[in-house]
Amino acid sequence: NVAGQSNCEDSLYIPEVALDRKPYKGQEFDTLDDAYEFNNKYAKEGGFSIRINSSKICKESNDIIRKEYVCLKEGQARQSKVVNCKRRRGIIRGGCSAKLVVVKSEFDKYMVHIFVEEHNHALSSPRRVHLLRSHRSMSAVQKSLSQQLAAVNIPTCQQISLFELQAEGLQNMGSVHRDFYNNDRNLRNELKGHDADMLYEHFSV
Repeated sequence: NVAGQSNCEDSLYIPEVALDRKPYKGQEFDTLDDAYEFNNKYAKEGGFSIRINSSKICKESNDIIRKEYVCLKEGQARQSKVVNCKRRRGIIRGGCSAKLVVVKSEFDKYMVHIFVEEHNHALSSPRRVHLLRSHRSMSAVQKSLSQQLAAVNIPTCQQISLFELQAEGLQNMGSVHRDFYNNDRNLRNELKGHDADMLYEHFSV
């Protein structure tokens, strides 16, 4: 839904989500996880992605007393100082002001203090929203199977093809190609420095 304005660049986009699935000022959650999950479900239905922008911690209790969740397009893109950058990233941030702020109440609940629902950019379609960052992740089963396939030297690209075939399409996987390559990179980083231990275990069997 677009809040009509004459200049397209100044148009505001409001997610079309039923009221019972939309956050509101004064809404309470038992935990921060509950607040994030509700907001992320709202974001998925509304066609955008979210991220945590900031947190405030009480010095006395060390409890989180404030959390701010923003649209992935919040803020401005940082100017890279690296001239010859190997990895090219698409421009994600674009100054969007949509956000949800929760604060801890005296009853140990987390209450919605600020809710801004207007976006300054077009929202994603239902067919593509699953590709946005906060709505995709590799499941524990996918990670485990990917690790087993990597152990028998099956390349990541072939692993992805197998997962796509099993899920009957990328749209049913819950993750994208980049997630598999990131998982492979993380796995290799975890194994760094353990090569000698692995060789010892291998020849000790």
